[in-house]
Amino acid sequence: MKTIYYFLFVILFTIASCKGKSEKAAETLPDSEQTASATTAGESAPAEKKRYEIKSGKVVYNGPMGVIQTLYFDNYGALETFTTELEMMGVKSKDCQIRRDGYQYSFKEGETTGTKSAWYTNDMNYSKMDVKLMERYKVKDLGTETIAGKNCRKFSAEFGSSPMTTWVWNNIMVKTITKMGNGEMVIEAASIEECPVDAAVFDIPETITFTEV
Repeated sequence: MKTIYYFLFVILFTIASCKGKSEKAAETLPDSEQTASATTAGESAPAEKKRYEIKSGKVVYNGPMGVIQTLYFDNYGALETFTTELEMMGVKSKDCQIRRDGYQYSFKEGETTGTKSAWYTNDMNYSKMDVKLMERYKVKDLGTETIAGKNCRKFSAEFGSSPMTTWVWNNIMVKTITKMGNGEMVIEAASIEECPVDAAVFDIPETITFTEV
């Protein structure tokens, strides 16, 4: 059961941070007002299409079952490294995803193989969302609230059968609550740093063989 919740948590974080596959990109780009970019992450983009509104930083998230996730980013989100750490029955594991140059490199720490896949951004800026999308996903602006010391915008939306409340700061997901049946999944930033990030954090490990999928 703990393993199931762990994978659900990873999936929900991906939804909350608005990253998707290329076939989804068209849905979030109805007009030029939308700030989401359908280009791959490694491509340069004009200022109005920067994924995040700060250049670089680090966000640490706490989730259910003791899961800790860390997001490092630079160049306004063109470079990302995302790690998921979990201890289960005394065994620690760490999954890593490095996103750069239009690809996502996924691997588990301590292993020698991983996967490489195309990475498309599918970011959704709630504050500048197209009216039709707002109606489709029943988006509501719920004002502002301070989370992790940041003055965040708060929104509610319905993606399929999973109503979600999301707090964002500079277009970075800070907290999300997703209803699942009679329960809910909570992901919340424990700390947010606007700071330079060592370029080595985004290096692809040479000791790992990646299979393209």
